[in-house]
Amino acid sequence: MLHCKVNFTICRVFITDRVRQGTLLARRGTRLAWDRTLLALQSTRPAWDRTLLALQSTRLAWDRTRRARRSMRPACRATVPTCRGTGPARRGTRPVPLALAATAILALAALAPTTPALHAQTRDYAPERPFGTLREQARTQQAWLQERLEKNLPMLMRKHGVDMWVVTMREYNEDPVFRALVSPTTFAARRRTIYIFHDRGPDEGVERLALGGTSQGGVYEAVRATVTAPDGRAAELWGSDQWDLFADMVRERDPERIAVNISHDHNFADGLSAGEWEQMQEALGPELTGRIVREPLLAIEYLAMRVPAMTPVYRKMQTIVHEIIATAFSDVVIVPGQTTTADVVWWMRQRVHDLGLGSWFQPSVSVQRRGVSMAGVEAPVIERGDVLHCDFGLVALGLTTDTQHMAYVLREGEMDAPAGLRQALGVCAAENHSGYL
Repeated sequence: MLHCKVNFTICRVFITDRVRQGTLLARRGTRLAWDRTLLALQSTRPAWDRTLLALQSTRLAWDRTRRARRSMRPACRATVPTCRGTGPARRGTRPVPLALAATAILALAALAPTTPALHAQTRDYAPERPFGTLREQARTQQAWLQERLEKNLPMLMRKHGVDMWVVTMREYNEDPVFRALVSPTTFAARRRTIYIFHDRGPDEGVERLALGGTSQGGVYEAVRATVTAPDGRAAELWGSDQWDLFADMVRERDPERIAVNISHDHNFADGLSAGEWEQMQEALGPELTGRIVREPLLAIEYLAMRVPAMTPVYRKMQTIVHEIIATAFSDVVIVPGQTTTADVVWWMRQRVHDLGLGSWFQPSVSVQRRGVSMAGVEAPVIERGDVLHCDFGLVALGLTTDTQHMAYVLREGEMDAPAGLRQALGVCAAENHSGYL
């Protein structure tokens, strides 16, 4: 009896062990299945991550589109340039591009649908980098520089009867024409830099020599000193050696008329400092100094004359200008009774900075208010019924804009500007019918 019980117990234990082993194996199989499932899920995760990134980028695109629509939704019928008349410009010789000829209405009472014209102005550039990376911009500017030196400069030297043009300056006291003569990667003259442009005739063209500094990307022949530096390289030109070499090169080329940038009337043609002028006369001597002439229009026209590839870039700059002004003169920026003109000014400056562009003067926003003198009032709060005026410009790829627009802030219940104001702005627009670049 006891033997049977023992056998039974052993059998039961044996069976229980078998069951447990089977359960363990089953669990191991299940675990393997789960491991395979986990591996499959992990292999799928990159695809989900890519999908998530795509969704996030799509969301960012939608956000940008929504912000763009918000920025283009002001009930701003249009903006127009200020009538300038025939008086002198407010900032001296600063060029004034013509702007969009239309009536300026800023409707803050209600949102208006985006106008096709405004949409066309803003749809064709990426807000982050409207002109590409700095490296891409530099390549564009270098191509412009080469074309200006190879095509524009020879034509202008022959137009003004100049055999040699000398532009000399010292570091951090550059000639106004300096930026138009060097690569975009050059920010200052090298100690002393003397550029010599010698017209050898239509067949050989204009020789371009740089006494000091680099070749500016290969557009100049960079001349070094005749002595050797301690490290075995040609020493850098400086001091009397530089002026002696300059005088020798002028004598060797024997020009009849040597133009320098001295002018009593034109600031852009008056870049030769007194110190450089005195040293130049001493180096050249009386005979060669007697050949020096002042041709201010040579420098001015070289600065003013563009190359064809600049025009599309300038048009795009004006497109950005109009978009910024349209947004600044809208309920995206202005809350009547709260927003000051200074708030609008700094929004414009910040917007230019955020686009990776530059400013060459502080924007201005002023207010004209019926029956109230605003003279001497700094940063007034913008109210309904005000007429706004802005003067605004930006810098990109060495080009600058200067645009003035006006707008009217609708009163409560108004759907349009007063008839007299519309007539005045319409007359102003008609006088500037030629449009803008």
